[in-house]
Amino acid sequence: MTDSPFGLFHNQNLRPRSPTRCTSCCAKAVEAELATFLTQYADQRLDDGRQAVVRNGCLPSIHQI
Repeated sequence: MTDSPFGLFHNQNLRPRSPTRCTSCCAKAVEAELATFLTQYADQRLDDGRQAVVRNGCLPSIHQI
């Protein structure tokens, strides 16, 4: 028997995900959500013909010294 609160269903092979992997999964989910949002409003235009909803630039991280 194990001391795990999960009793017989405890799987010793399960380990917490790394923060990097979780961040990557979250980033992918946000990107997918944003793509869906932008697609919904792609046909919306301002009076001067420009797209009303756009994605602003996405720059790489700045490494500060």
